[in-house]
Amino acid sequence: MRRILWTAGLALIGFWGGWYAQGYPLNVAILAIFTLWGACIGFGLGSIFSERRSTRRVMYWAATFGLIGPAPAFALPLTSVAARLLVGALGGIVLGTLFGILQAWVTHRTNVREAWR
Repeated sequence: MRRILWTAGLALIGFWGGWYAQGYPLNVAILAIFTLWGACIGFGLGSIFSERRSTRRVMYWAATFGLIGPAPAFALPLTSVAARLLVGALGGIVLGTLFGILQAWVTHRTNVREAWR
């Protein structure tokens, strides 16, 4: 249920972002891309918070941050848009992988401590 709520909520935010990111002639393709992008991020976040196995959470963290990464990448001082998107996505994947490994490590240590009590 969390996955559905996260997906629907961020799809609506993506729809809103796509609506206000364009000019007067409404472009349905841009609106669909923003909505799908938000829904994919929402699905990833919902999967992180609903998944029990820590190994899958690492993949969800990496994929979700890989989708989020290109958004702030336009502040990078690169001349090519494709290079900005690639660097942002790769940076997001690396950061998401680190967050996922850290969460798996903390969860594993907590479970080991509770098992020994």
